[in-house]
Amino acid sequence: MRLLLIFLPIILTSCIVSTDEFYKLQRQVAQLQSEFRSSKSEIYTETGEIKSTTERLDDLHKNLRKSFADTNTRIDELEVKLSKTRGDIDKILSDINSINKNISSTSSSINNLYLNINKEIGSMKTEIKNIREGYISLFSNISSLSQEINAISKISAKTKVVNPEEKEKLYKEGLENYNRKNFNEAINILEKFTVLYPQDVLTANALYWIGEAYYSQKKFNEALSYFHRVVIDYSNSKKVPSALLKEIFCLEELGMEKEANGAKEELLVRFPFSEEAKLLKEREQGRKKKK
Repeated sequence: MRLLLIFLPIILTSCIVSTDEFYKLQRQVAQLQSEFRSSKSEIYTETGEIKSTTERLDDLHKNLRKSFADTNTRIDELEVKLSKTRGDIDKILSDINSINKNISSTSSSINNLYLNINKEIGSMKTEIKNIREGYISLFSNISSLSQEINAISKISAKTKVVNPEEKEKLYKEGLENYNRKNFNEAINILEKFTVLYPQDVLTANALYWIGEAYYSQKKFNEALSYFHRVVIDYSNSKKVPSALLKEIFCLEELGMEKEANGAKEELLVRFPFSEEAKLLKEREQGRKKKK
């Protein structure tokens, strides 16, 4: 239609135009045709590009819709999880409240128990203090009685004639036999010494070594009686702490735990700073660590 409108004036005036004008018009028509073909090509190119762009837009639109659908699905899943998480949190908070109540109740019970234990400990400390004071009083009475007996014995001993050389020789002979592990011979000699010199300064020592001789032979009953004589009859002797310690060992060997505990208490109360008390404490601590 467009071409008809272009060529219509030319056709109408063709009868009256000159040859030069005709060729000029013909060139214009050719130029217009060339321009039309170029425009048509450009239109086709642009149409192709538009179609390609439209297809890409369709793809993008599809992908966008799919992304929206996936996002909505993910949102739904997250909302379900969030709802479950809220439920879990509510349960946890409920459990925490319950635990706090239990802790409060338990703490109150522990405080009451602690107070009761402190009362019992205070009562036990008082009882232990009274027992120790009783022990000290008893040991004091024993020492006084022992001193009186020693005084009486010394008075009677003055009437006897004692040969110092024979006395020392007898004691030394008994001790040498003990050191050579001739225990029975040592017992006989030292026993003779105690009979001949009952109030001598070495008598407590002789009794102690007799006890050691029996102890070395695992005759714990016999050893115990001699260690006990040192503790009771010669309470002022330097051998008393050692005799007490060995008395404890004998009682333990004989399975007399209650009596052994009493002897331990006596050693720690009467001679708290002695080497024997130190050894006993170290041994007791070692036993506790093994348990």
